[in-house]
Order: sequence, then structure tokens, then C-alpha cells
Amino acid sequence: MFRTIQAALVATALTLVALVVPAGPAMAASCSTASTQALVGGHRVKIYCGAAGHFDGFGTTLTEANLEALRLYQLYLTYGERCSGSTVGSLVGGRSVSIYCPGRYTDSFGSNLTDAAVEARELVTMRLAGGPNCDGSSVATLVGGYRVTLFCTGRYVRGQGSTLTEAAQIARLTAALG
Repeated sequence: MFRTIQAALVATALTLVALVVPAGPAMAASCSTASTQALVGGHRVKIYCGAAGHFDGFGTTLTEANLEALRLYQLYLTYGERCSGSTVGSLVGGRSVSIYCPGRYTDSFGSNLTDAAVEARELVTMRLAGGPNCDGSSVATLVGGYRVTLFCTGRYVRGQGSTLTEAAQIARLTAALG
């Protein structure tokens, strides 16, 4: 019974994804967890997706790390570029995550490991979708919050927020709006 419910949920989720995500240059493969690793402040999950290979995701919880790995695989299916979580770091106010795509690293920041991973993936997505090519440059503390600076194709873009995640989100949105 559990397998039937699980299969129905997966089929529903895949149907919804197919309605939202445009067909990409790659064919979907089933993915399985290859390994997990506990990190300070979170987890790293490596999934294996057939011929597409391995995708590493980071998250505060094991579930969030697994979801981030799957979302990187989804980027591969959509855009044909294989990106994977590379490194994590600690800084004042939170964490940093670097995602490696062929020939480049994209860094971003967040109040926790999941938020940093999401922001890095969102910067990669923005670039792959034809938007600005941005990379996390620096973090500064301000009275009452943080400032995140992104370097975006020849210019610096800054965002300020009460939390490191909010500052990163505002910087990314500012870059996307031009």
C-alpha cells in the first residue's frame, strides 16, 4: 500500500513538474542516493542519476540536502548543464555555498546552509535562463542586518536585509531587475 501511495505521489509530482518545466535537452533518469555526509550545520547528499552522473546538494537537514541535489538534476534536465554543489563555508551571520558548473563556480550566502544552497542555485538558474551572470562577492555586517555584494558581468550589485538570506535575496532580485 505504501509503495502504491508513494508511486502515485511521485507520478503526480512528475506530472506537475512536466507542466511547469519546459522540455530540456536531456532525458530524465531515475536517481538514487549514492552517499550522505554530515557537515557542521547540515548535510551533503550525493545522488546518482544514470548517464547524467552525480549531483551534490547541501542543506541544513538531510531532506533539504536531498531536495537541493534533485533540483540541480532538474536544472540539468532543463538547461543541459551539469552543476553540482562543491564547497561550503562559515561566515558572520550564516553560511556560503559554491556550486560548480562546467568552467565556473557560483557562490552565494544564506543564514543557514539550505538558504545559501538555494541562493547559489538561484544565481545559476538566473544565468542559465539568460539573465545576468552573478557570483557572490562579499558579506558585510550593518547596524541591524547585513549587506551582500554580487559581482554581475562587470558591475557590483548590493542588497541589504535584516538577515543574511534576505540580503542575498534582495541582491539577486536587484541584479535580475537590471
